[in-house]
Amino acid sequence: MEKLDPQNQGFLCTCLLALWTSHNELLFEENIRTPMEIVEVANQRHDEFIAAQTATTDAMASHPPGARSVEKWETPPTNEIKINVDAACIDEEMVGIGVVAKDSFGSLLMASMWKASLSVSSKEAEALACMMGLEKAQECFFLASRFRSVEFYHVKRSGNMVAHEVTQMAFTNADTMWLEEAPANICNLALLDIPTPIHE
Repeated sequence: MEKLDPQNQGFLCTCLLALWTSHNELLFEENIRTPMEIVEVANQRHDEFIAAQTATTDAMASHPPGARSVEKWETPPTNEIKINVDAACIDEEMVGIGVVAKDSFGSLLMASMWKASLSVSSKEAEALACMMGLEKAQECFFLASRFRSVEFYHVKRSGNMVAHEVTQMAFTNADTMWLEEAPANICNLALLDIPTPIHE
């Protein structure tokens, strides 16, 4: 991995993700993809990876040290889905990714974790997390195959606690995706994000 340039490292990551997705489609949906189809998907995901990496860099540049950043999870507008992602690296040898989707009520719709033996930088891991977040969202039945719009925001850990917890779990658990339910620690953190009604 270290012998590859950054572009080829990114392509390798998308190939691994395409293989993993194809494996799940075969296992759970009995959908068989040919090697060429997997390569085509990997190429498409690599383009998305580059776009996500650029968006992540731009988002971080727009929030330099000392600038205001989102500190608390905020509900998305009605009929929209908010996807929070997080990534962490261990000794630049292992990357863990957490993805969480919630609706405008703060209800947990999906949580997913994934890990891989990859030597990537923190920025590359964050870009991969953005790409995986979109990938997972498209896999879920409650989201359309194409998005009408996508916006990226940088948030502090205090506004991303659920995705952070899922990411930490990824290092010690098998790759998993939950729909509308998750382990108690994830659900409890998600409940803390739900705005408390103000009674006059």
